[in-house]
Amino acid sequence: MSTRARTGGAERAEITYDPADPETTKIGRRTTGQLVLGTVLILLPGGVLLAGVALVAVGLVALVI
Repeated sequence: MSTRARTGGAERAEITYDPADPETTKIGRRTTGQLVLGTVLILLPGGVLLAGVALVAVGLVALVI
């Protein structure tokens, strides 16, 4: 399966292969950065949503008491 970039070419992930250690492959810096950024962009809205739910719960408890 190939994904297409906006420029029309296939996107590529930089994978480093070390002949001295053939069983280990390492992803490049750009790929690592993209994975970290993607994780942050997924977790950040989730944290904000969780904080909002917590505030609503506190508010409801305050109204009931």
